[in-house]
Amino acid sequence: AGVIAAPALIGLESMTKRLGEDHESCRRLAAKLKGAGVTFDEPQTNILVMHTGARKAADVIAACAKEGVLFSLISAHEMRAVTHHDVTRVDCERAADVLRGVLC
Repeated sequence: AGVIAAPALIGLESMTKRLGEDHESCRRLAAKLKGAGVTFDEPQTNILVMHTGARKAADVIAACAKEGVLFSLISAHEMRAVTHHDVTRVDCERAADVLRGVLC
């Protein structure tokens, strides 16, 4: 049980203190994606839900994955990005550049 509980304790004791950084990373990612062919509401957390318009989200995600950038599928025309402690500012910039390249 201790092995299973250890990551939860780290999350509660350490990661909650840096959630603000994750939220800011998500806002920076969103700012860089404005006008890139996806629409979204301004993120309030570390999750950015994007609407792909007429393009199939699965196709956009697959094209980005070929470049090493991973997004999650929500629905036929929705995908998401999540920032967390393993996602750096450089990673966010690269993700935005790759997604722009796929969509433009």
